[in-house]
This record gives sequence, structure tokens and C-alpha cells, in this order.
Amino acid sequence: YPPASGLGISKVAGRIDNLAYDPDNRRLFATKGTGGVWMSTDLGENWRSIGDTLPSQIIGAVAWAKGRNRLIALSGDPARGSYTYPGFGACYSDDLGTTWTKATGLPDGAPGFAVEVDPANTNIVYAATFAGLFRSSDGGVSYQNVALPTGCTDPADPKCYLANVVTDVVIKEPGGVSSTLGGLSGAPSSS
Repeated sequence: YPPASGLGISKVAGRIDNLAYDPDNRRLFATKGTGGVWMSTDLGENWRSIGDTLPSQIIGAVAWAKGRNRLIALSGDPARGSYTYPGFGACYSDDLGTTWTKATGLPDGAPGFAVEVDPANTNIVYAATFAGLFRSSDGGVSYQNVALPTGCTDPADPKCYLANVVTDVVIKEPGGVSSTLGGLSGAPSSS
């Protein structure tokens, strides 16, 4: 892009959408725009792709399940606009991206914004998507819709288009509080 090179824009290879950290092994994971999942073993000095075998490189968020040694990648471009791409759900890897397994229960076609693992119970994983908030109780293998109380259940209804969009999730340390959010009694609280 010669007209923009004076602005430094030509040196920008892609945006970082999300980061995750493995403190035990000092590994940093990143999702890069439409460039998949990357890993650094030297705190960001050097990177290598570990998402090449994913069904798509459109990954919006990544999380590390400490103790379980599982990497979770949530698909879909979180940068909403005319040139964003839909997702295919989520995948998880127990071998740092050598192989990936597709999780069940997340809808195809929904951009993914955030994925978080409960630090007190790595079986609990939340995925924030354009189609709602999803919860896994088996470490990211399968998910179910939390069914937020928005009053909108028909995604084809124009009034409901944005009602179930969840762009972030935060798990209260040290692992949540009791809640009946979405009918999941005892689920850690999230927002």
C-alpha cells in the first residue's frame, strides 16, 4: 500500500484479537485477525503458527485451561464490519495445536468474541458469541446455550438481531458465585 507506507500502516501484518497465557510453561498464545492461532515460548519475541490444521484460520479468541493443558480456540471474526467472517464454533487441542477437535453445541456462522476457562474448575468454559453465551461443563468438549433472559428466542426476528450478542465474559475469582443465570443453577457468575 504505497500511499499509506509513510504512516507505518504497510508494516502492520494483522491485528491481535485475543491473548492467553500458560504461566506454568511461560507460553503466550494469540489469535491474529484472520491468521489463526500462534504461540510464543519466549514471551512474544518469536511466534509460530499452531493453528494450521484448524478447519479455518478465522479465530476470534483463545483460552488456556491450566492443569488440563488444553488450548481452546473460538472461531469467527470479532471485528464486526462489512469484511468480517463467520465462525464454525470452537475447537480444542491437548497437544499445542498438532491436532484439533471440533467442540459440539456452538452454532456455525456466529462470530466468537471471547472464551474463558474458570480458574477454579477447568471443566467450566464460557464462550461469548454473536448467538449468545454458551457454557461447557466438560472442558470445552461440548457447549450448551445459557439462554440469557433477553426475551428474544427467534434469531430470524429483526427485533432480536442483536438481543443475544455477548461480546465478553469474565469469571469472578476464585471461580464464581452461585447463580441461576439462564437456568444453570450453581453456575459461576459471568458478565
